[in-house]
Amino acid sequence: MAGYVETTGIRERLEAFLDPDDNREDKFLEDVLTYIKDDLHLDQDDVVAEMTNGIIVNNYPVSSRVLRNSEVILNQYLQSTLYGKTKLANKIELFPTEGGTAAIVLLKSLGLNLFIAVVGLQAGSGFVTALKEMGWLVFVIGVLVSILPHLLTLLFSRFVLKMNIVDNIGSLCGSGTITAALNAVNAETDSSVFALSYTPTYALGNIFLTVMAPLVVAILA
Repeated sequence: MAGYVETTGIRERLEAFLDPDDNREDKFLEDVLTYIKDDLHLDQDDVVAEMTNGIIVNNYPVSSRVLRNSEVILNQYLQSTLYGKTKLANKIELFPTEGGTAAIVLLKSLGLNLFIAVVGLQAGSGFVTALKEMGWLVFVIGVLVSILPHLLTLLFSRFVLKMNIVDNIGSLCGSGTITAALNAVNAETDSSVFALSYTPTYALGNIFLTVMAPLVVAILA
């Protein structure tokens, strides 16, 4: 991975690099920037950053659908060539995935659902026993254990460590070893940038989970 580009000012940096007077391809890119701004009313920095991240494969295999600005551009083209007189450019959602991406998304979704099913089957008998012994208190404890650590970590990292929202959310998903949460965030934002902070905290989370679980049991036993 080459790293995610800095969005602010990327259009100006691109225009400074282009030589439209002596290069036909550069002139085409300059016209594209004008079209994006004047006809599609899109943010030029946002579009250039999206395309640059796509070129260096920062979005593969996320998202599983077309990126936001690319969808607007493609829909405008489809409006002129396919939709005809029916105004569909602002209504159609596009999913132009190639075979590799589609297979990865399918296997990831299938694997996640199978994992949840297996965990549910294994935990089912213990849950019924705990419910009989503790009643609804087991739900209250489960909610507190699941939410409080993440909430406190979120507040501490935001207001004390001054972490940005991307690192904050990605690291929370990783520290909780919650791949499903990362997938949900990626799908909601059409970006895989959260994986940058997810990966190291996921590794640490698994290490501490393995080490601390027997230790806690030994202390409380």
